Amino acid sequence: MAAILGGLLIFLCRLTDVTMGTMRILLMIRGRKVIAGVIGFFEVAVFLFAISQVVNNMDSVWKFLGYCGGFTAGTILGGHIDQRLAMGNQVLTVFAPKTWNLIAGELRDAGFGVTEFDGWGKDGAVTMVRAVVKRRFLPHALDIINKLEPDAFVTASEISTARHGYLSHVKRK
Repeated sequence: MAAILGGLLIFLCRLTDVTMGTMRILLMIRGRKVIAGVIGFFEVAVFLFAISQVVNNMDSVWKFLGYCGGFTAGTILGGHIDQRLAMGNQVLTVFAPKTWNLIAGELRDAGFGVTEFDGWGKDGAVTMVRAVVKRRFLPHALDIINKLEPDAFVTASEISTARHGYLSHVKRK
């Protein structure tokens, strides 16, 4: 029973430190260095405890499994937390040859800052619609686009810096 509890403790430690590591990296990418550093301190403290328990008890399959399982679960949980927090900004690019003007108008009406670019695609002239959106508003913007042009080609890319300009004053329905 003690071996199983030891494995569970290591699982919880790895769940915690890997989740913290995921958040630390995401915060660093988004320029939040001080918070990332503080999280890193506690992440390493928990990691050192967990790894010392495994290394000092190499004959315990439960601790080994707890270590591996905690890493897996921590990776999944960290990704889930990132998705729920939706920190940062993304640049949204829409290629909709027939409805770009409707999409641009609806996005503007919803409070998104939109810029239109002329370009040339495989089949001729196209207009691209671009907007820098806060990640938490991305689903709202995608709903607007999908309502007007379900077959539009849409890309969303993470950006680390956005200065000046009009980000958004989104009006939710």
